[in-house]
Amino acid sequence: MSERHLLLYVEDNDNIAEVITPILTANGYDFLYAPTLADAETLAAQNHFCCAVVDLGIPFNRSLMRPRVEAGFALIEALRKRHPRRTANVIHELPIILYSAWVGHDEYDRLATRLGCDASKAKSCSPSEDAVESVIADALERSGRADHASCRAIWTKGR
Repeated sequence: MSERHLLLYVEDNDNIAEVITPILTANGYDFLYAPTLADAETLAAQNHFCCAVVDLGIPFNRSLMRPRVEAGFALIEALRKRHPRRTANVIHELPIILYSAWVGHDEYDRLATRLGCDASKAKSCSPSEDAVESVIADALERSGRADHASCRAIWTKGR
């Protein structure tokens, strides 16, 4: 088993993913990439993730490639139902980070928080410079998962 955190990275834009994924790797994260809601749900059912980084505007599935914020919200809701527990720090054991150009739209921010997002970061025009990795590191630390060994302990506790 890897000693690196495993992230679920959900992003429909291949160009953004090509910029962000090397940043994740360079900062010590492994990840599985999902471009659609259906892909993300499949990966979530098959893997133990340390954190989820979710774009709102994703397609529901590969046959309907038009991104929809409803698909991102559906994923957040599904992930939170699968992993509802919180730590003593009030963050969820599985942090969900909203990483989207939609961050900053009050209605969407409120709904994401209500559905169980623990942190958010707006994508910038220059994704290589927007420091999403610091948001991930902070969420992992606040959830008690600063090191990967703590993730394994959480997975085995009550699962």
